[in-house]
Amino acid sequence: MANTIGTTLSAQMWTVYRGDTLSRTLSTIAADATITKVQLTVKAHNTQADSSAVMAIDTASGLLYLNGGSPGAHTGALTLPAGVLTIPASTMVQITPNDYVYDIQIWQTEVITTIEIGTFRVTTDITRIVS
Repeated sequence: MANTIGTTLSAQMWTVYRGDTLSRTLSTIAADATITKVQLTVKAHNTQADSSAVMAIDTASGLLYLNGGSPGAHTGALTLPAGVLTIPASTMVQITPNDYVYDIQIWQTEVITTIEIGTFRVTTDITRIVS
């Protein structure tokens, strides 16, 4: 789904299930050793402050925000140079099913580029308790 760095973006639809572990390898990021930081931000609308995001995670700090506040004990990881995003089920279950907006930005020293943007759809899960 990620676009080649420096190309025009098209709208993307990313569908995930509440309560499932989210794992995705961002191949464009994994292939570029000049990238120093990556951030995924998911919001209810694009004018919302980053600190009010439904979810924000970066390669420098991990999970920054969850449901408009501190993530508390909830975790997530976005790693370099592999470009692997992992959000555990215990964190994903905290997100209310809905359609949100998201983007993925990369830092190459002081140059920041949005490589993906679109709708982040959180779909209701069926099974809620797993033992």
